[in-house]
Amino acid sequence: MKILTLLFCYATLLVPAVHAQSFDVNAIAPAIVQVQTPTGAGSGSLMVEGDQVLLMTNRHVVSGERSVTIAVLLDVNEPAVTLFYADLLVFSRAYDLALYRVTSDMEGKPVSAAELLAGEHPSGYVLPRLEFAPLDRVMNRGDTIALLGYPGLAENDLVFTTGIISSVQMHEVGDDRVAGWYLTNAEMSAGNSGGVALDEQGRVIGIPTAVHTEQRTGGRLGSLLASPLASRVLEGDDLLTDWDDYTSTKGLLATDQSGRFGEHSIGGGMLGMPYRTVIVAGGSNDVSGLGSDCVGHAATQPDFLLTVTEPTEATALRFSADDASDDAVLVVQDPAGNWICNDDAGPGTLDPALQLNQMAPGDYRIWVGSYHHDAFFNGELSLALADATRAVPMPENDGLEWQEAPYFGEVVLERFFIPDPHTVTVTSGGPVNVQEGGYGDDCVGYASRRPDARLHWSGSTQDLRIYFVPDNPGDDTTLIVNTSNADWVCNDDAHGSTLNPKVHLTEAGPGQFDIWVGSYSRSDMISGTLYITELGDAAP
Repeated sequence: MKILTLLFCYATLLVPAVHAQSFDVNAIAPAIVQVQTPTGAGSGSLMVEGDQVLLMTNRHVVSGERSVTIAVLLDVNEPAVTLFYADLLVFSRAYDLALYRVTSDMEGKPVSAAELLAGEHPSGYVLPRLEFAPLDRVMNRGDTIALLGYPGLAENDLVFTTGIISSVQMHEVGDDRVAGWYLTNAEMSAGNSGGVALDEQGRVIGIPTAVHTEQRTGGRLGSLLASPLASRVLEGDDLLTDWDDYTSTKGLLATDQSGRFGEHSIGGGMLGMPYRTVIVAGGSNDVSGLGSDCVGHAATQPDFLLTVTEPTEATALRFSADDASDDAVLVVQDPAGNWICNDDAGPGTLDPALQLNQMAPGDYRIWVGSYHHDAFFNGELSLALADATRAVPMPENDGLEWQEAPYFGEVVLERFFIPDPHTVTVTSGGPVNVQEGGYGDDCVGYASRRPDARLHWSGSTQDLRIYFVPDNPGDDTTLIVNTSNADWVCNDDAHGSTLNPKVHLTEAGPGQFDIWVGSYSRSDMISGTLYITELGDAAP
């Protein structure tokens, strides 16, 4: 079904070719829209083909919705206003991509491309034409890019962030090799999905699609579905037009077959455990439709069949890739037909793990997939009794571990240090619910298990202050500090007119201070600068 033969080949210039990072963001902004569904919101972009206005976004933003509403910018300095309806055209099962057609405004009046391009709609909305980078261009590591979208933390405001291309992943399409995925350090969070990534000339080079939050380095990278691959997908013949055809099992995973790499039985207690077997992970079936925790791609046939013969205590299931850089996922269907998934077991690993509690008798079908489409790699699947061994870490961490090495480094300072302040670049967030950890009434947000930074301090702490300032004003972060006295000191907002946190340490002695920068919302990963200072007037 070749519906977009020329969509990605528009030559109409939105802005002239200019120096790096100097294009007019406001000229592009009205084409980037907020996509609204009954269950949430994401981002998308509007493009013109003939007299049609088309909405492109990620499939997971609109999954199951035959019609969505679209909020647009009538004023680039004001929040988006809900103005249009769009109906489903096509979506891809294999890739996270969907296309809708804008049909009418909120009053039911039909919408035409000519009207919006000329600014003749009664609302005054003017649709600019987006320009796409040449499809044969491959971005390089280090190239500067920008993202435009509507992250949830900004409500209905369009947000612009910048970064670089961190990695390039090519993709085989027929006999051609095209740019498939870009990884970037540009800030992405919930709601950015479906927006646009732009090169230094303001041309579209990809679609923000997902975030890797648990790299071994502690960093966070966003995945961009590259325009060349997106173009090939939308020109293909395997697109779907009805969400009823996109079910969790039809044409996807075979739930009635045995494991292609083996079978094993376990009973009560330690009967049949621990157990280990070699698996080749990976596949081409997108599993994101199975549930909110399910991501990545798996083979059709289960990789392993686990049979439980009698009720069993909590069992720890883990896959460990031979190469630590390979990104695996776990997908399990229990005897009742429920889907249980995990991507990363915790900070510092790309290996997935699950804890299966109170396992009922029956067959558990297990798929070990890969985060990326058609990626295959070797590793080991292991089973253990969760309460009897710590060999298999669980996705949910027990709490903050001050003994662990910090993600973003250590520093040795003494009283009256120079230069003051000392700064550390940090990205906030993680899986640990700090409020539930019992660290104190002021301790809130979500943080990584390991500290983000560690301070080795000499001298008194009468005037020692630590605070965090995000790169994007308005992002909501928290601070958690374990002092040299083993006390927990936390803060959410330093004062009434800021969301930035700050702690003032006055009673701790010299020694080790472990510092976590949390995100107030679980899904947020916020980049910024951590400040350590003795300056009394310092304020975030």
